[in-house]
Amino acid sequence: MRGSMVVLGAGLVLGAMVVAQGGIAGAKEALNLDGTAWTLSALPGHALLAGRPVTMRFENGRVHGTDGCNRYSAPYAASADSFQLSAPISSTKMACPGPAMTQAEAFLRALVNAHGARAEGAQLRLVDADGAVLATLDAQSQELAGTAWQVTALNNGHQAVVSVLPGTRLTIEFSADGKLGGSAGCNSYTATYVSSRQDLILGNTAATRKACAKPKGVMLQESLFFKALAMVTIARIDGDRLALRGRDGALVVSAIRGIGAAGVSSEAPTVLAGELSYMADAARFTDCASGVGYPVAMEADFVSMERAYLAAVKSPGANLYVTFEGTVAERPKIDGEGSEPTVVVSRFIGVQRDGRCDEKPK
Repeated sequence: MRGSMVVLGAGLVLGAMVVAQGGIAGAKEALNLDGTAWTLSALPGHALLAGRPVTMRFENGRVHGTDGCNRYSAPYAASADSFQLSAPISSTKMACPGPAMTQAEAFLRALVNAHGARAEGAQLRLVDADGAVLATLDAQSQELAGTAWQVTALNNGHQAVVSVLPGTRLTIEFSADGKLGGSAGCNSYTATYVSSRQDLILGNTAATRKACAKPKGVMLQESLFFKALAMVTIARIDGDRLALRGRDGALVVSAIRGIGAAGVSSEAPTVLAGELSYMADAARFTDCASGVGYPVAMEADFVSMERAYLAAVKSPGANLYVTFEGTVAERPKIDGEGSEPTVVVSRFIGVQRDGRCDEKPK
């Protein structure tokens, strides 16, 4: 059921346990979930979807994460013997492809029906009143070393976080030797870092000194990116997403795991949902999950999507919510020399006239 939302009320009892970063300790001790994060690894009766991680994070008296489609959040109360939501969950209301909605609703049902939990190693198992396992979650590592990310949004210097310019790619790679580096959109850069749990300290950034004229605004964006990095004191990994925050907790850089195209596998096709615009033989797709926009290649099953788009919109260039299986691959730029990340439609699924990326995850 597209666009539906399950409201998770108070009354979820997880049982007595102690959770530490990277693992779970014994029972009947003070319950301390704060600062821990989890990723769904099994949901009985459902095969988990690639590219749609389901997460739970406990922080400052709230549990929040993604159900694989929408962001959710709620306050919770914990003691030595129980964990309980103290108010219904609030959630974004983005429509997702059918399989993603089915998985999200199944996960929320598991939370609603949970009456306890079993702590086994680095796993948390939610169980019903009879002890049957409803969901299994793995401890989410917050280790940065050896990870690579593509930036999807950054602070614009005016107390707002904006998407990365189309046609640019900003990356962050954390090596095991305490160094980080990547591309700032035009120049490559390096720095040092020290991390402990969620705390992150970055050293001064050194960069090459090339000037890029295109796309328009790339050098300003690069300057803002370096200023944003200088503000970072907190790093939080949530599934396949990285949030870098300042001392006040404000988001300054958002990124998605991997340094291929943001939000999209560059190898195996995955189900994508977002807004398509098409006019004068130029198509552009904006991925709802990441907010990143890409040109669309006029190949593979694009012809099916083109036909459906033209039949559904009233005027060329209008935005239309579409779903399809696809990848992102390097293709020649429509204008100018070189190549750029481009969506390739492997299998068109359908359109939804009333769907849109109207509420981005926070």
